[in-house]
Amino acid sequence: MKQRHFCYDKNVRTHLIRAGFILSLLTACQAPVRDLEAETSSLAVWQIETGTTHACARGGEALYCWGENASGQLGDGSLTDHALPQKVLVSENFQTFALGGEHSCALDREGAAWCWGGNSASQLGDGGTTSRATPAKVNQGSVRFASLSSGLATVCALATDRRLYCWGENGAGETANGTAGSALTTPTMTAVTSQFLQISMGTSHGCGITPQNILKCWGLNAHFQLGDGTVTSRPSPIVADSSLKFRALSGGGSHSCALLLDGRPKCWGLNSSGQIGDSTTVIKAVAADVTTSEKFASLSSGADHTCALNAAGQAFCWGSNQYGQIGDGTLASHDEPVAVDIGTVYETIKAGAQFTCGVTSHKQLRCWGRNHKGQLGLGSNTDQALPQTVALP
Repeated sequence: MKQRHFCYDKNVRTHLIRAGFILSLLTACQAPVRDLEAETSSLAVWQIETGTTHACARGGEALYCWGENASGQLGDGSLTDHALPQKVLVSENFQTFALGGEHSCALDREGAAWCWGGNSASQLGDGGTTSRATPAKVNQGSVRFASLSSGLATVCALATDRRLYCWGENGAGETANGTAGSALTTPTMTAVTSQFLQISMGTSHGCGITPQNILKCWGLNAHFQLGDGTVTSRPSPIVADSSLKFRALSGGGSHSCALLLDGRPKCWGLNSSGQIGDSTTVIKAVAADVTTSEKFASLSSGADHTCALNAAGQAFCWGSNQYGQIGDGTLASHDEPVAVDIGTVYETIKAGAQFTCGVTSHKQLRCWGRNHKGQLGLGSNTDQALPQTVALP
């Protein structure tokens, strides 16, 4: 399959950056024709998750992480950043995982949570505040978890009975325990009157979908990210609009997005970079329609951009594109969805803080966007405005 490639004019780029302008000029260049279906990683990739400046993927029977590692969030026993995937120690039993700002967590086959990395807000759930460079079991007692999601320094998990447990930072009520203040040092059942089918943590807020497909949100609300029309933070889950029924959701930096039962996307909250996707950059206090005729199967919200997949596996992204995180070969932001990597079928897409990764139908991993900490896993620190194939060891 032949693709059009782009490259930067380095002299123009340097001049514009020094002058304080945002770079949006790209020059077309020729590159060898690539057969994307023939490009395979040494290991098939089954899951990808993105954090603030690091990413992890499950390949084969192990977990691999790369990017920033100042707090040990890569789990390889070191505090050294890695621009190439590194195997996480004792990760062979991990089934799913979630990444935060400076920490990572995973669930094993028995429903036990393990966490590693920064622990200043007790986000590792072990009762202390000591960082760990290798995975350690969370102090969860006899409860078993079915899924989990990480915010900047908060982790929430759903138990097998669909009850919500959270731990870590709670300054704005992001643990949903009814109060805002001290961190929770170990998993605590919160939102005791609610059960959830799924949850998603944003930077300092969270949302969940109930068995009745009602959306409830909690935590920081400074930019309307809870969608209730106010800027009042909520330490307990609140219903923004009971007339809307949702089947998927994703919390971002200061915005949130969700899919209606028929796949139509809605977003709300901060919109300074067009991350709501409604053809404006006006903040949205309640759920707004995304400007698209597409019906999506999944979506993922980053710090200030959003990505989604339609039923055919075509990727779409919108919002900030300062570092190429949209993946369309430019650095121009978009306030409505644009198709990305046309012709490549994706099974999963995840928006990190300012970068994006996805897994294709051929179990290949592709990443793009900001790369100053090696979070794209390409062995360099060069930003990429087009999707690039990442190989696991």
